[in-house]
Amino acid sequence: MLTAHAHAGTAPLGIAHARGARPLTTALMVLAFAALTAACAQVRVHSPLSPVPFTMQTFAVGLAGLAMPAPAAVLSMAIYVLAGVCGAPVFSGGGSGVAHLFAATGGYLVSYPLAAALARAALRSDRGGRFGRAFMAMLAAHAAVFALGVPWLKAATGVPWSEALFQGFVIFLPSTIVKSLLGAAVVAPRRAR
Repeated sequence: MLTAHAHAGTAPLGIAHARGARPLTTALMVLAFAALTAACAQVRVHSPLSPVPFTMQTFAVGLAGLAMPAPAAVLSMAIYVLAGVCGAPVFSGGGSGVAHLFAATGGYLVSYPLAAALARAALRSDRGGRFGRAFMAMLAAHAAVFALGVPWLKAATGVPWSEALFQGFVIFLPSTIVKSLLGAAVVAPRRAR
């Protein structure tokens, strides 16, 4: 369901927002984005260069922030993380359990609610066109993921900062740009109608 924002000049690009979406629609979107994040966690590629796999999770996290109001996006990602902690096999490779929060990837997982909220906040900028704002919002989501993920990776593995930055950030830059472009391409055209 696409909704129009009252002030098209400063409107975020989201598919649903608080005034236009029905509560049931928003609830279904919250659950759908939690499920999408779980599905995207299963799209993974391991690298010998990092204990953190390449996944599509951050694509879903950023997309949640683009598609829903911040509270709904945060709730969606919190449901995803909580489901995994409680035993649902939603983390990368079908993983689950609280131990994942204390492993090398824990900071990335914990960052998802914040990342979705930051994507939404960045989307509200009045600078640039629809595609540019959506792209920058996706990059903001990824920045939040790295800001929490890299220090957590360092703490969990004990590697020096230079290695943590390489293993948890540098090698992910190309995929981050691709996922951000993809997120912008998915959402921006929907608001043009």
